[in-house]
Amino acid sequence: MEGIRTLDPRAGSPPRAGLDPPVITIVPARPSLRRDVREAWSGRTLLPRLGARFLAKFVYGTKLGRSWLVIRPLMESLGMTLLFGTVLGVATPGGVPYYLFLMGGLLTWRFFERALRYSARAFQLYRRMMTTFHFPLLLVPLASMAYPLVEIFIYWLVFLGAVLFFLAIDGTLYLQGPPQLVLVIPATALLMMTTVGACLWVSVLNAKARDVRFILRYVTPIWMYATPVIYPPETLPASIRWVATVNPMSAPVQMLKDGLLGTGGVSMTSVWFSIGFGGLLLVSGLWFFSREAARSIDALSGGDEDDEM
Repeated sequence: MEGIRTLDPRAGSPPRAGLDPPVITIVPARPSLRRDVREAWSGRTLLPRLGARFLAKFVYGTKLGRSWLVIRPLMESLGMTLLFGTVLGVATPGGVPYYLFLMGGLLTWRFFERALRYSARAFQLYRRMMTTFHFPLLLVPLASMAYPLVEIFIYWLVFLGAVLFFLAIDGTLYLQGPPQLVLVIPATALLMMTTVGACLWVSVLNAKARDVRFILRYVTPIWMYATPVIYPPETLPASIRWVATVNPMSAPVQMLKDGLLGTGGVSMTSVWFSIGFGGLLLVSGLWFFSREAARSIDALSGGDEDDEM
């Protein structure tokens, strides 16, 4: 059973005769996770259109447009290599060039961090659509991953280009082959499970309180430094090495690096902890989203769609 509520287009005023007809919004009377998943699967063809809105929002008002998709990963990786690889002299396992070691970590971390950031804005961006049309709300946080997916694709191209560059410079192919390369598959699966679960929570929580979006700006940089993205975990002092073990993002980062570059250091304790945490995050995120997503629409206010992404 679904309940129907009437919303007038004019700032909440009641509908009057002779004016525009009211907008009808269908709101589920009772939350149902099974129904939400079924409707999202049925409406999966909407994902490309919803995702395109995020991509258009990112380049809107810029002079360089889509060039930023290439500029950002290049400038970030070169700057971090200069600081950590050259100035601070972070050592890498097996003589792997620091740029490749860093990119191996950013391939995982940047997708997670960007997905959190944009999923926090998902309900604001689609506010008008959600209050006008009836479509599966579960598609909203999934569509917010469109930009992170495109950006990580560019990161992969930069990484592969760097592999070819070092092959031409010193004649060494640092990219691993099978069966080591197969580790990329479970690393990606673990990353997606954790990321989707976190985005489901963040999208609803930020709709209720925009403080979540600002908190993420400070929490994610600290979280990155607690994850072995820019350094090998064995360089940590023994007294705080447990931080990398219980960090749910350590396992996918290390597994991807090991699969691509053979850097080693993957702890099975960390892997099992990440699997448990990621699975719990995904299941609880689906449950929480099913219960609170429709109610969160009422907490949204206008004037946010043109904010900086």
